[in-house]
Amino acid sequence: MWRRIQSDERIAPVEFAMVESLADACVLLREGHTPHSLLVAMDAERAGAADLGRLSAAIVDSGCFWMSAWGPGCSHVDDAVDMELVMREIGGRPLGRLLMTAWHERESFVEATECVMFAAMPSDEWKLESWTRRVLVIGDVIAEGEARRAVEDVVKPGA
Repeated sequence: MWRRIQSDERIAPVEFAMVESLADACVLLREGHTPHSLLVAMDAERAGAADLGRLSAAIVDSGCFWMSAWGPGCSHVDDAVDMELVMREIGGRPLGRLLMTAWHERESFVEATECVMFAAMPSDEWKLESWTRRVLVIGDVIAEGEARRAVEDVVKPGA
């Protein structure tokens, strides 16, 4: 379940979720199609290609306009989302809008969070007036309390 985090009024609403598995992440992402930027924190080195493919499809279908990945093997998440977009294009089902992807292998969780909170913006073709910024932690790549406090510190009012 997405939980709203109190944030500075200068940025879009912020939501946080932590799930145990990639399957749980896919279910959560498919609930409510809301335009959003997304930081996915996970250990992608433990995930198989098929699981990453399902996660990528869920990300693309969820209304995501910017996906950043963080954690061991995070470039695999970035590559999987890019591949999902390519396969849709080849299959005649293009997204029709730009979905930016990035990975943060050498940055801290806080730095990756700052990127999604302050740099991730929808391209003009999305024609959005409002959106949400989301952080999704999958598995035990970072403790829930630590992750939530880091996000709260980045977006706290008056920061």
